[in-house]
Amino acid sequence: MELAGIICECDPPHAGHACLIDRARQESDAVVCLLSGPFCQRGTPAVLEKHARAQMLLSMGADLVLEHPFPAAAAGAERFASSGVAALSAAGATSLWFGSECGDLSLLRRAARLTASDEFRVTYAAACKGSARGTAAVYFDLLQKRLGQDAPTLPNDTLGVAYLRAIDAQQSGMIPHTVRRTGSSFDEIELPENGAPSATALRRLLLDGQAERVFPYLPNDSCREILRRELDAGRTPISLDRAGSAMLGLLRLADPEKFCRCAELDGGLGERIRNASREAVSFADLLDRVATKKYPDARIRRGILFGLLGVTESDLAAPPAYLGLLGCRERGQKVLAQLRRRQTLPIVSAKASLPETAAARAAWEIGRRATALVSLCYPTPVSEADLLRRMFSDRAPGKKTVDKSPEV
Repeated sequence: MELAGIICECDPPHAGHACLIDRARQESDAVVCLLSGPFCQRGTPAVLEKHARAQMLLSMGADLVLEHPFPAAAAGAERFASSGVAALSAAGATSLWFGSECGDLSLLRRAARLTASDEFRVTYAAACKGSARGTAAVYFDLLQKRLGQDAPTLPNDTLGVAYLRAIDAQQSGMIPHTVRRTGSSFDEIELPENGAPSATALRRLLLDGQAERVFPYLPNDSCREILRRELDAGRTPISLDRAGSAMLGLLRLADPEKFCRCAELDGGLGERIRNASREAVSFADLLDRVATKKYPDARIRRGILFGLLGVTESDLAAPPAYLGLLGCRERGQKVLAQLRRRQTLPIVSAKASLPETAAARAAWEIGRRATALVSLCYPTPVSEADLLRRMFSDRAPGKKTVDKSPEV
């Protein structure tokens, strides 16, 4: 079976996601999406619950939706891509589909080979030492010096390069395909007069209480019905701001040594966050005090998130112990049946079916801590226990699927 894999956040889903799924379906027997759970790469919660986003993906043509495990799903490009490629390879994906600004797979391959070389890594590490600029700026400068001004330095291009490096490093058999991104740029915050908006713009509207302006830009009626249901139930928009005071308090009480040893807090960032937390009067004030040219906002938020949840570099580097099932359709059931026969990476639909291994127990515990934090971010109060009961899909494989949309 030709199984197309897509690594996504869909925060929220938009026309670009629908286009990518449609292209992958045209050249595959089935499509599996690896969806980020409660937290995304920005170090903030997704505005919609993972189950709602999974149902939207199914309505858009995905056959199977699995959860990209935390903390890798909230990590920087390198860890995010490595974890995603490993998970989809284990799930039997034969191809990897992703969007990119350049849409040029050969250029992305050149960048992947260059940045994976020992010579580039040594040069990059030396350039970062003592630089007042962020590591990303140094990386992009080096890339443009080697590949010219057309070097792939935009956000989706950068992630695409990381995917290609991960495929090569893991000797994965997945064949990469890229689809050129159209419409608004990745971080455009305004709605365009024509064309598709960015997820950033749609997310901002939801967080600003302007959900009605989002509905016309969702891919289909099913997505609009799901968003309406989530709004009416008080489950969206999920926002880190609601947990800001609690997080600021936890930062002040955290053990300094343990906190600073956590992932993405090297280079003095951990100490900077801890010091700022004693002066800050709000979480927003904390972020303003920590911000510098050296540390992008996403890096700061990820550092705080990982520090509070005790995420270490070894946690980020650990291969997936299992994948949570978020939803499937009829063809997805066939994929699940094949995975059971192959007995590779377990697909879990209930806590009772977790593998009895130390790695699985550790993965569950770190996921539980992330769930505890995100439970404070809902517009209507929700308990950690309730979210844990809904950790995986509502129905196990073999029963009626969670999606009610017709086969396409």
